[in-house]
Amino acid sequence: MDRLDKSTWFLCFIFYLAGIQHCQAQEHDLMGSAVSIDMEPEIGIPLAGYGSESRRLEKKDWSGDIPHSFMFKPSIGLLDPIRSKVIFLQNEKHQLLFISLDMIGVSYRFVNSLCKRLKPLGFERDQLFISGTHTHSGPGTVSRKLLLEFVATDIFQRENYDHIVNKVYESVLKAIDQKEPVKLYQTGFSVQGLQKNKWREGRKDYVDREVQLLMLQNSQGQWLGGMVNFAIHGGSLGPENLKYSADVIGAIERNMEKLIASKNTTDARPPTVALFQGALGDVGVIRRGYKKMHWIGEEFARQAMPALENLSPVAPTLSSTSKKIWLGIPGYSLKYANRKTLAKKKWIPPLRVPMPGLMNQYTRISIARIGDILMFTWPGEASTTLGFWLKALSKRNGYDNAWILGLTNDYVGYFTTQSEYYEGQYDSRSSLFNFRGGRRVIRKHQKQLSEIIEPDRLDFGGELISENR
Repeated sequence: MDRLDKSTWFLCFIFYLAGIQHCQAQEHDLMGSAVSIDMEPEIGIPLAGYGSESRRLEKKDWSGDIPHSFMFKPSIGLLDPIRSKVIFLQNEKHQLLFISLDMIGVSYRFVNSLCKRLKPLGFERDQLFISGTHTHSGPGTVSRKLLLEFVATDIFQRENYDHIVNKVYESVLKAIDQKEPVKLYQTGFSVQGLQKNKWREGRKDYVDREVQLLMLQNSQGQWLGGMVNFAIHGGSLGPENLKYSADVIGAIERNMEKLIASKNTTDARPPTVALFQGALGDVGVIRRGYKKMHWIGEEFARQAMPALENLSPVAPTLSSTSKKIWLGIPGYSLKYANRKTLAKKKWIPPLRVPMPGLMNQYTRISIARIGDILMFTWPGEASTTLGFWLKALSKRNGYDNAWILGLTNDYVGYFTTQSEYYEGQYDSRSSLFNFRGGRRVIRKHQKQLSEIIEPDRLDFGGELISENR
């Protein structure tokens, strides 16, 4: 009997040790990194974002005397770095790559170019989330979409395009090289006094104030950085600026990095914070100007301080799915997409001229899941209301932490609801797929949820998108 007891205790001790090792393995079964590099675009490349006269040459450069420029003035300097920021997460079953670029946006073709480069490294397309921060002072000439070339970016130039692709690829290699065991933490807060609604008449306060944070901590307790999800237009500096800048997004990132670094030891690697836009289509900064831009960055970090003291752990489970979507035939409305004064004229018929070559009709949208967080991509600038609808869909299905990753994996313009489209504001004029484009994106995300969430939990909410919205 004594021998049996000793044997039993010995086996229990062995199982106990095995359990400890298993728990330790689980504790560190997530690898990750947060890195950034300066993309160093050449001074002289036109800035992308504004199509106003302040940015345009008096005469088009038909003779090719001005390097890089044809319609837009060349950039003349640098205010702050234009970066590629990478958040890399990997467990035994899956990996996710989030890339935030200080650019006006990224095209479907740009994503394809990176996908081909990253394929030999083991990345599938549904694992890539490449987003433009929507700074209006980043490098132009890297879009091959004819409409965007004439409106905001200048004529495509292969050498500049290849330079950006190479720099982004370099940043991914750096992220892979620096991966280490990490833990994830999340928090959030409601920001006050930094945004305003640009287009909804009499509703300047109608914005999504929610800020979501996902933080990475290594095994030594040092904070590597993380992701911020927040909606705000990158237009603090205005069209008169001709110097490179990450604009207000960069100001927020730099101040958050400074705040996080203050929690690390002095020998720790500088943290990287990557901002991913939310539903920003009708959301602007509270006020423009260089000083105001820096104030917004500082104030954002100040308001974030209490949230960083209230972090919750995130399970190291990763998954993602990606689906092709038909957005419709792009076109231009002579009434609702012209001037808001015409939109109010009842006698003008709602004629819409189809223009099939104006923008790509097909793109891809994705959903990433990290623990209890769902991240929905949007291929452009969604209105605040569309963002609220998508978050409501997520919450109906038990995921309160919903992120809208605007301008991610493609850029095809603005998206509004039906009632917003009929207002005839700027975002109406720029909604090439009218209000049906946004409706199609949300319905596609509804279908994708079946691949992310267990079927018995699905609740699509039949009234979420009614025909009169």
